[in-house]
Amino acid sequence: SPTAATTTTTMAPPPAGPEPLLLSRSEADELYEVLRAVLDGLDRLGMPHVLIGSTLLGSVRSKSLVFHDDRVEVAILDDEEVSSAGVADSIGGGGQAAAGRVGRHERLVRDLPVLLGRAARDRSDAESGGVEYEYRIRSQLPDSGGAAAVCDRVVSSRAPRVGVDVYVLRKYRTANDLLR
Repeated sequence: SPTAATTTTTMAPPPAGPEPLLLSRSEADELYEVLRAVLDGLDRLGMPHVLIGSTLLGSVRSKSLVFHDDRVEVAILDDEEVSSAGVADSIGGGGQAAAGRVGRHERLVRDLPVLLGRAARDRSDAESGGVEYEYRIRSQLPDSGGAAAVCDRVVSSRAPRVGVDVYVLRKYRTANDLLR
């Protein structure tokens, strides 16, 4: 009796996620520069901040950024109101605005772009070629699959593919406050 031939088909395994993102050396260097400008600005504004997500993981595990990630994640704690008088009031040449109280994020959105502009000018003067930092607030970020943007973003004109995402952590006194 004839022997039946058997064939075995092997299927390729399904992809294990998206293609890895590899940053060039210049993109990684620029990511560090943007991070430095953002952290310096947050320090000057007296904003408590922490590294979060893969940025925290990379800094703890390897004392470095995770080089397959094109974003650094920083969070500010928006747990109290702060003086509304800030950097933006002191550079316009006009009188100081009446000081009130605002949330830290509101002050951040107003004053960090001013400090980033100064940092970019200082860096452009020190290096050959200009650089600009752009602060994009949540409402200016493109949707990702219909989801609302959950963070602000700072990017550099030298490497717009990489940047720093700024998240806001809010402290709620009660669950009802959170739900409102």
